[in-house]
Amino acid sequence: PPPQPPAPPAPPPAEETAPEESGFLLRARIASSYPLGYAPHAGPDVVIGTVLGSLQLHAGLAITTLGTSEESTYDDGEDFTSETTIFALVLSPGFSYTMFRSTDGKAHAYLGLSALVGTLNASGDDVGDDESAILYGGYVAFGGEYRVHSAFGTGLEAGYGAIFGSDSEGDSNLTVSMTGFFAAIVATLYLGG
Repeated sequence: PPPQPPAPPAPPPAEETAPEESGFLLRARIASSYPLGYAPHAGPDVVIGTVLGSLQLHAGLAITTLGTSEESTYDDGEDFTSETTIFALVLSPGFSYTMFRSTDGKAHAYLGLSALVGTLNASGDDVGDDESAILYGGYVAFGGEYRVHSAFGTGLEAGYGAIFGSDSEGDSNLTVSMTGFFAAIVATLYLGG
């Protein structure tokens, strides 16, 4: 019998693409900055939001409490301690956009932008009467995340933030100004979709 012609080559496999995402997210962030350590200008500690393909819309909440204690000596030689307590509550509406996603959908890189608005209250020996300030600002962050499970991802963020404040009553010198770079560890729970 005559030889059979060779079989035609198999078509190349179709390129895999990650499916479009949708659903809700709950994200925890632990941010730090140099040299202060704490980073209220780095945005919220807890974020909730919705995922619409490459776009994430979210809102966050950050609560910061600080206490300071300073030992001094009166002119007569007696020691005393002055203490001040600061409480800040900051809300953060914003969005992030996925700029890169791996073909299997497990890894993605994103750019985020958020506003910061809130209030700060200070009380203690150095402040006198309780004083408050209105806070405002924002931050931009670049992050990467890896899905260790379809419903859970973890990653890192780095960015720059700024938060400012002024006395809400207009009768004291309480002002806030904090800017700088920060880094954050993030963990995200994805629901639905």
